[in-house]
Formats: sequence, structure tokens, C-alpha cells
Amino acid sequence: MARIALATLVMLFASLPAFAKEGWWNDQWEYRKPVLINTGANGANLSQAVPDGVVLVRLHLGNFGYFNDTLPNGDDLRFVAADDVTPLPYHIETFDAANQIGLVWVRVGAIQPQATTQSFYMYYGNAKAPGAGSGSQTYDKSQSLVLHFENAKGAPHDSTAYGNNPSEFGAAYDGASLIGGGARFDGNGAIKVPAAPSLNVQPAKGWTFSAWLRLDQPQQDGAVLDVADPVNGRLTLAVRDTAPVLGVFGAGGQTLGEIATTTALGDAWHHVAVTVEGKHARIYVDGNIAGEGDVAMPDINGAYTIGGRGDGTQRLVNAIVDEVEVASVARSPDTIALAARSQGIGSALLAFGEDAQREAGHQESYFVTTLRNVTVDGWVVIGILGLMAMLSWYVMIAKGLIVRRIRADNTAFIAAYKEIDDITDLYHEKTAEEAQAEGSDLLEAVRGHKGYVSSTLYHLYNAGMRDARDRLTGDSVGAARTKVLSAEAIATIKAALDAQSVRESQRLNSQMVLLTLAVSGGPFLGLLGTVVGVMITFAAIAASGDVNVNAIAPGIAAALVATVAGLGVAIPSLFGYNYLTIRIKDVTSEMQVFVDELYTRIAESYDKRPDEPTRQAAE
Repeated sequence: MARIALATLVMLFASLPAFAKEGWWNDQWEYRKPVLINTGANGANLSQAVPDGVVLVRLHLGNFGYFNDTLPNGDDLRFVAADDVTPLPYHIETFDAANQIGLVWVRVGAIQPQATTQSFYMYYGNAKAPGAGSGSQTYDKSQSLVLHFENAKGAPHDSTAYGNNPSEFGAAYDGASLIGGGARFDGNGAIKVPAAPSLNVQPAKGWTFSAWLRLDQPQQDGAVLDVADPVNGRLTLAVRDTAPVLGVFGAGGQTLGEIATTTALGDAWHHVAVTVEGKHARIYVDGNIAGEGDVAMPDINGAYTIGGRGDGTQRLVNAIVDEVEVASVARSPDTIALAARSQGIGSALLAFGEDAQREAGHQESYFVTTLRNVTVDGWVVIGILGLMAMLSWYVMIAKGLIVRRIRADNTAFIAAYKEIDDITDLYHEKTAEEAQAEGSDLLEAVRGHKGYVSSTLYHLYNAGMRDARDRLTGDSVGAARTKVLSAEAIATIKAALDAQSVRESQRLNSQMVLLTLAVSGGPFLGLLGTVVGVMITFAAIAASGDVNVNAIAPGIAAALVATVAGLGVAIPSLFGYNYLTIRIKDVTSEMQVFVDELYTRIAESYDKRPDEPTRQAAE
């Protein structure tokens, strides 16, 4: 029975991770659509992993035919990671259910290269859902400026947490840009963003600028971006004969360095990016390096002018600019390639699966949902606790069955012991265990006739009577066999009974130490798992800069599972230990009482008293 219980426990703990395979993130949402990320050769074709990617989800009738099942402004949209547990930060640039179009930016986390994996789910269909998108949570802490140009009226606003909003918007809004709206420059105005610490160009820390650009005229000679610092100089990204050029100038206007390219932009949309890392600068066109070199780049802490020079000496004419981004680090080539290959209209990065509807009556336990978010380190601790739980349950079950059988056999033995007239009537030279080791038929005789081979009292009785019988036998050949014991012999028998009682108590208490370890060690192991999980959660938040309850809560909840597991080991072990300890004490007390009774009966039967030297005659 104990083996069956142990096998059941093994199967139970082995099946725990399987509980988290499939579910529904939230029953208040009726529908979901799986979205896959393709970074292979026929997709974004990334060669290196992107540690924290943000992708553009374009929704239209070609990939999403259920705009009528969403709220008009997309407030019910939610994005959940592939584990179907972790909400993903996102924000909506534009969503128009009536015209069946939507642009949503989603922070999907790490993106692996050369792979096609189910990356996340899009949930929709909740009429009571409040808007939850936030640009400040979508981007990491290094992203210091993002202009989507989604507003038809007024100046655009910065979607990052820094709020670097333009102070002047001299361009015209163009509603038919590459990604929603864009900024059209005609040579008469520019966009100005005030200087801010988050926008400083610091080569030692790195810097990145990117934008989508379409030239309306084949020949251009004007600035796309100008960052001016009256003390240290300026950085200018210009278009010269349709090719991007990066120039670095001193405060007096002298040229400190220039990187030119030969990649013609033409009148189509192109993704243009610049990275600065130390003295090295690169220009990217459509995700590919178009030019690079070393320049004497000073720290430039000044205002940004998009669409011309800040001093008004140079303009970018007849062009449309969209999706302007600035980061205070040098983004990796694959991060830039991801943006260039995923934000365009013909992007093959994302693939959309079939829409699914929530099953009626589906309800998933929050505990199961939490289990699906447990990290590897948490499962290691839970696995150790699972082994401790199996051992403790095995000890409790096995020891409980043993104690139960001992008490039953003790009851049977005591009943037989009280019925005998001769104290030797129940004695066997060999114990059941000895007979079984020898293959003797005595085992069957003892079991069949006695029925108390597991009785600790029987073991005490047999040990005492064996010692008494040895002392009742003569020491030499031919010596007379007596039924009289000296006081010293009776005292020796008493010592033998006490020794056997100690051995029986040790057998009863064997393996009980495993329960004490489970009671005392289980909660501490669980606490260790929780502390490690909380540390990892906060470290991830610090690395990403995403202070969001939706990002914190799953990690904290999963970390607390280890503490729950520790208590799950300790609490049953505590109850089982106390219960078994009381039962074992009862058996031990019975043995102590029986030792005294047996000692007294032996003394009465074989004691040689001074006034009755011949009370029991020799045989």
C-alpha cells in the first residue's frame, strides 16, 4: 500500500507542469488571434537576437476580419505573450473599426533570429474593457523620443515616458503616410524639439536616430535632422543628391568629420538610421549599412530640428517624414534591421493565425495561471520540495501502517498473554524473522498459531523468555535444569528487557527525522525560491525600465508559488509528525508497562526466596 501511495505521489508531481499547457488569458474577452513572428530568410531575416523588440501590428481586412467585434476605438485590444499569461505592453497609434484599419505598437520582448515561433496573442471582444495602452510602457528606458504623427490637428506628441514633445510644428500633416499620418515638409517650416538630458548625444553612451523618409523630388540638398549645441557644435543628417550624409561640426562651424553614402533614396519610402558609438558612426538605409567611419564626435547637448537646420540655413524640401525615433544607446544592426523590415507595408515579419472564440463555461484557475508563469529557478526549488513531499508522505503512510499493525498485534498478544497459566506457553526459540531468514516452517506456525509477529510486546516477551530459559539451563553437561533464578539473574533479565525495549523504540522512530526536516526545511526552501524569484523580477524591471503592474504582478505571483509549495510540504508533515509521535508514544508506553509486568511475573515464577530455599524443586 505504501508503494502504491508513493507511485501516485510521483505521478502527481510529475504532472504539475502539464497543467499549464493551454488556457485562456481572461474569460472576459471573447476572442483571440495568434500572431507569429518570422525572423527567417523569408521574414525579417535576422542574424542576431533582438533583446527587447517592439513590432508594429497592422490590422486590416486582409488579416483581421472582425472589426465589428471590437470596440470602435480599440480599447478592448490586449496583447499577451506566448505563455498566454503575461500581458505585453502596447499602445495604439490609430484604430478605426468603421474603416477597418488599426496600427498598434507591441513590445514583445526578446526576438530570436532565423525562427518562426508563436510569439503572442491578440485578445479582443470585451464591451466593458477600458483603454489600457501606454506608449511610456511600450518602449524601454533608452528610447527618448518617438513621434508617430498620428494627430491630424496640432503638434505631434512624444510617445515615450520622457515626454519630449515638439515646441514647434512647422510641417504639414499628411494622413496618407507610410504608418498612419506623417509630416510633409515643403521648405517653409520645420519641427523643433527642445533640448533635454534624455536627448543628449553622448558618444560614450551611444546614440541612435531613425526615421522613414520619402523624397518627392529626385534631387535634394537639405537637412533631415540637426542637433545644435552652441558650445560644443552640431550634428546634421542631410540628403545630398538623394544620398544620406552625416556631418559633425564644431561650435565655429568647422567640419569635424563627415560620413557620406552613395545609396540613392529616390521617391520611394526608405528607412534611414544613424548610430554613434564612441568615435564610430554608421548610416543605415533600409536596415543595411550604407556608410560608416570614425569621426571626432563631441557631446552635443542641444535642441533638435527635424526638416532643416536650426539656424534656418538649410531645409529639406518636398519630402515626407514618418516614425521619428531617438535612443540614448547605439541600437544593434539587427534592431535597426527589424524596424526597417517590419514597419513597411509589405512586411513579412508577422503572420496571423486563425481567430478563436472562448469556450462557453471555460474557467481557468488563477493558481494554474500562476503556475504557467513560474521561471526555471522556481521550478528547481519546487522540484526539490516535491521530492521532500514525496519522502514525507511515504514516511507518514508507511509508518502509519506499521504502527497500526503493531497496535493490532499488541492487542492480540496481550489477550493471549493474559490467558496463559504457564509463562512459557507463548515462547518460541526463534522469532518469525529468524524463521523466515532460514526458510523454516516455524514462520507459518508462528503466524498461524500466534497472529502477532509484528507485536513489539511479543518481541519483548520472546527476548525476556529466551534470556530466562538460558539461565534456567545448567551451565555444564549433565548439570541439573532448575526452575529457580537468583536475584542477580532476574536483574540481568530486566536489563535485557530494557535493552530490547530501546531497540524497539528506535525501530518505531526510524525515518521520523525526515518529517522533522520537511517541517523545518520546507518553508525555508520555499522562501529561498520566492526571494530569488522576486530578485529576478525586479532585476528584469530595472533592465527594461518598465514599471508596470502588469509586468510585475505575474513575476511576484509566480515567485510566491515557491513559498506555497514549501508550506504545502511543511504543514502535512507537521500534522503527520505530531500524529505519529503520539501513536508511537502510546506503543512505547505499552512496552514500558509490559516490561514491568513481565519482569514481575518472571520474578514471581522463578524467584529463589531466602525463607523458601526449596520452593521449586530441581527437575
